[in-house]
Amino acid sequence: MSLERIRGVAGTAPTLARVCLLAALDRARPLDTTDPAQVPYDPAAISTAWLTAALCAGVPGARVTAAAPTGGSSGTTRRLGLGLSYNGTGRAAGLPARVFTKSTPALRQRITQAITGPVEARFYTRLRPLLSIEAPVCFHGAVDARRMTAITVLEDLVETKQA
Repeated sequence: MSLERIRGVAGTAPTLARVCLLAALDRARPLDTTDPAQVPYDPAAISTAWLTAALCAGVPGARVTAAAPTGGSSGTTRRLGLGLSYNGTGRAAGLPARVFTKSTPALRQRITQAITGPVEARFYTRLRPLLSIEAPVCFHGAVDARRMTAITVLEDLVETKQA
């Protein structure tokens, strides 16, 4: 093994150790947050308070009152659809009744998505709104570089485009 390769491997060891520890801590003590800038541990555990902060920020008085899984899968990312209910203000504002989440809760997903997960979240939150392309609308995205986790809350194309 070359000296450059040894340095590269040695340089990633502390990051890998940190991510392994933080993933284990997340499993033992899941993050319960209402801060939309924080990435929930698992999309199945997303609270209505977090969804309210993430989706209703531009609509004073709107609240997510219920969220129910509509299906999902797990691979390089954890994908989960959510059916949402709102209070009257949220319904009147036309907030999305269904969303699709992509996140990286598992250790394997954090490692494999360490680069592309945050890039994808930034694409959907910063670049996608500037482009006239066929791609899901992003309602919210957050990245936690320290924990190497990311979540995007997207338009549910099954619902909106029958895709």
